[in-house]
Amino acid sequence: MPWTKRFDIKKEVNKSLVDSLQAVAFRLYRGFILRTPVETGRLRNGWVIGINGINTSDTKSGEEFKIRAVKKATDVINISNNVPYIMYVEDAVNRNAPPGAIIQATITQENNRR
Repeated sequence: MPWTKRFDIKKEVNKSLVDSLQAVAFRLYRGFILRTPVETGRLRNGWVIGINGINTSDTKSGEEFKIRAVKKATDVINISNNVPYIMYVEDAVNRNAPPGAIIQATITQENNRR
């Protein structure tokens, strides 16, 4: 009798896609944090994660665990910063950082990994 093994390709593909989605989200989240300039720490601590929606909270609550909670390849991971002056820092109104120093530079770095 030949050896056979049941293999759920849909489940395996979903798991592989979810693993990849989580890995990219972790790298982007960490990159955004590390590239955020620090004076008081408020801006750096303002990065939050929402799954299938934008997190409008001003407080962190296990952000890394939220990424691990993703179970479907169709889930959307939203990384945002709700501190009101993030747009000024990202657009280089703040002279301590060049334009696009946080988001664009992190995304460019991630794209160069491939």
